[in-house]
Amino acid sequence: MAISRPSYSTLSLVRLAYPDPVPSFWVSSRTGGDGPPQRPLYCVGGALYMFINGISMQQASQGERFPSVDRISAALQTLNPALGRLAAFKYASAIIRANDSGYPDGPRQAWDITAKALGKSDAVPAGKRHVFALLRRIKAHVKGATEVV
Repeated sequence: MAISRPSYSTLSLVRLAYPDPVPSFWVSSRTGGDGPPQRPLYCVGGALYMFINGISMQQASQGERFPSVDRISAALQTLNPALGRLAAFKYASAIIRANDSGYPDGPRQAWDITAKALGKSDAVPAGKRHVFALLRRIKAHVKGATEVV
């Protein structure tokens, strides 16, 4: 009997590395007169973009933490090559709208839309070497995400 390898969702790894996305309008309200925010701020699209491109929180610019629809669209297509350009653009726009909706569950809705965009292509085989490489990448991201910018 063959033993099947478990699969890990890339999206679950991104969510583990970036657990607390915020709407983009938080940036201006949190960096006002009372100094910089207590933790680095990023949106759902920024979490996806930084993870896919291997950008740590220390290296990330404002445009990478809160990327444009084009950057999010490209990140989605990297993870799901079957996603057409127009569909990726529509999903990326919906992710931004949900994240920045102002509703308390906006980021959760943005994660749900991201999951729909990735579909079944999101599962990666969990070969020993591959899992260790992903865990090292997550550890680096989490370490970078916990440092104040």
